[in-house]
Amino acid sequence: MLLIISGEDFSRIRSDLSIFTIAPGYQPLPDLHCRLQLIDIIVESVLKIMKKLLPYLFFVTCIFCQLSITAVDPVTYTIDFDSVIGGVVNGPFNGSGFQPVPSAGQIDTDGIIATGLSDGSLAWGGTDTAGDFARGTSTGHVGTGGLYAFEVNTGDFALGVQPIGSDFSPGDFILKVTNNTGNTATHFTLSYDVYVYNDQERSNSFNFSYSADDLTYTQVPALDCTSAAPSDALPAWVPNARQVWISNFQVLNGGSFYLKWTGADVDGTGYRDEFALDNITISIGNALDTDLSLPPLRFALSPAFPNPFNPITTISYSLPFRSPVRIDAFDLQGKLARNLLSGELSAGEHVLHWNAAGLPSGTYIIRLSAGGETESRSVTLLK
Repeated sequence: MLLIISGEDFSRIRSDLSIFTIAPGYQPLPDLHCRLQLIDIIVESVLKIMKKLLPYLFFVTCIFCQLSITAVDPVTYTIDFDSVIGGVVNGPFNGSGFQPVPSAGQIDTDGIIATGLSDGSLAWGGTDTAGDFARGTSTGHVGTGGLYAFEVNTGDFALGVQPIGSDFSPGDFILKVTNNTGNTATHFTLSYDVYVYNDQERSNSFNFSYSADDLTYTQVPALDCTSAAPSDALPAWVPNARQVWISNFQVLNGGSFYLKWTGADVDGTGYRDEFALDNITISIGNALDTDLSLPPLRFALSPAFPNPFNPITTISYSLPFRSPVRIDAFDLQGKLARNLLSGELSAGEHVLHWNAAGLPSGTYIIRLSAGGETESRSVTLLK
């Protein structure tokens, strides 16, 4: 709330205040002019304090109203659940619940809601700070169904869920994004990480879709993330990076669009793996963008050069976003001949020089795996 006082009102207030004493037991100031000077000083001091507090008052009353995007790409907006994100989380997220004016560590239900829990489904602007909606923090391997702030790396919290038969199977996380760029949005870029803690035998999915009205959603199968049915021998949080560029998509200035992640059973029986959503990065563009016809850098493995080769060839590839990367060479029987690269790389163009000395002549399959995608090329070693 912002209080605006006109000059006329200020004079009237000053006049009204001039009749009061300073405090009980004190005598009124003997001179009206002195009293007016004192009131001027008090009012001026109060206004200075209000001026300093105004940004914080605005923060409390205005930003918690869903994620607002005010600039087009290349400006990006990131939700990492480790800091305060206006309209989304009064972070760092601590798993203490959801409400429209979130307390410290809570999710803002004007920006994110969850559905499909045994304690119910949240509506936009709803409140639930107990039970399934407030399971607290954990490093994983929990037994109680519901929503958590999972610590997927040391000090790195994510919006997580432990599905059970009555919780999130199926269920949704939905993020509301508002276009305040001043123009109609015609495309958007999205990247995010899905962390999976594969400690159970059942296979579950965590898939993405989007909508311009929160009614009809478009699936994006390329972003599907499914946990393996066999559990890992040594379970740990494993990131699965995802990225997509959506065109032919219109949201008027002031309008909103919706991003949804849906969990469901896929295969197997027994208990379910845990999932966590983190590092959501969004940018939007409009028809005025000069690079509208140029989608972001895509996942690609280029032909090796030279090919055939002896014994060194160059392998070029591109990554649209930072992700764990693995490059392997297989023989034609599908046996791993060499692991050429294993690690996390940034987005961009990359080059790898492979020295195949020590391997017999023949044809090999180079396989690039990153961000849930795989691409292969054949090369021939001639000695």
